[in-house]
Amino acid sequence: MSPLRLTAPLRAHAYTADSDDGLELTPLLDIVFLVVAFLLLTANARVLQLPVSLPSVEQGQTAVAEPHVIRVAVHEQAPHYQLEDQRPLDWPALQRALEQALIATPDAQVQIQPAKTAPAEALIRLLAHLHSQQITNTQLLMTPEA
Repeated sequence: MSPLRLTAPLRAHAYTADSDDGLELTPLLDIVFLVVAFLLLTANARVLQLPVSLPSVEQGQTAVAEPHVIRVAVHEQAPHYQLEDQRPLDWPALQRALEQALIATPDAQVQIQPAKTAPAEALIRLLAHLHSQQITNTQLLMTPEA
């Protein structure tokens, strides 16, 4: 007797684009799993909030006072200094005028506007004087080069 064969012969089936066996579901399942993974990862994300207290209409707006400005110009020719719109002053006269202006408005901001060709000695003398008077609210104004 011959042994019985219960196995079927293997058939090779090549995939062709023309086959009408049905839809290929693998790409569709890949997309579905990606969407599900995305939704699972983003569903439990905390919403970060920053508490902000905005003023109400009843509070109104307070007026912000502009600080008083004392402008000192440093010129290239003597007398080198000019306070506000006054005539040019020499060093002792500027010291007295600046002291009087700061006594009148102690919280004033001093703005120094040197000319491009002003001597460095005049500017340094003014900065040293402001430092010795403990005036820290100063600005050095520069003009842009053309």
